[in-house]
Amino acid sequence: MSLPWDANENQEVVETEYRPFRCPSMREGNGAAINLTSYVGVAGIGQDAAALPLGDKRCGFFGYERKIRMPDDIKDGTSHTLVVIETGRDNGPWARGGSATVRGLDSDELPYIGAGRQFGGHSASRGTFRGSEEAVQAALADGSTRIIGRSIDPRILEALATIAGGEEIPKDY
Repeated sequence: MSLPWDANENQEVVETEYRPFRCPSMREGNGAAINLTSYVGVAGIGQDAAALPLGDKRCGFFGYERKIRMPDDIKDGTSHTLVVIETGRDNGPWARGGSATVRGLDSDELPYIGAGRQFGGHSASRGTFRGSEEAVQAALADGSTRIIGRSIDPRILEALATIAGGEEIPKDY
């Protein structure tokens, strides 16, 4: 535990598949390494979101140095706060940290969701419950999950990505 994630002594563990970290449609046989994660922690808004201090309005659930208290620090409400979201881009080993496991929404790259976008599925393979690259699985701070489609208004996804932005989120997003 005191060594870097990629130290030789950690390789046996790092190369282990942890299925909860992977979308069921992301299988070893499709060329992906078994230790990649399909889900990233939501850091907030901006490429620098993981480094933001807790009081910043762009701050999300995860960050490199910040710690949040549930539910006190989640001013927007746990049912309106994204914790993790699926991605098929720039996936990395679950043990790596950094952008392989925690990211902010980059508003310079819209739309956020879709094939090849910041957040999107791995394949449109049939025979799995994931049938589209145009929607993603997401988990919220209240423990619920949602499928979020490409057509979501970017401002609503950004509002969901923060813990205390104070934005209004419609019930039918």
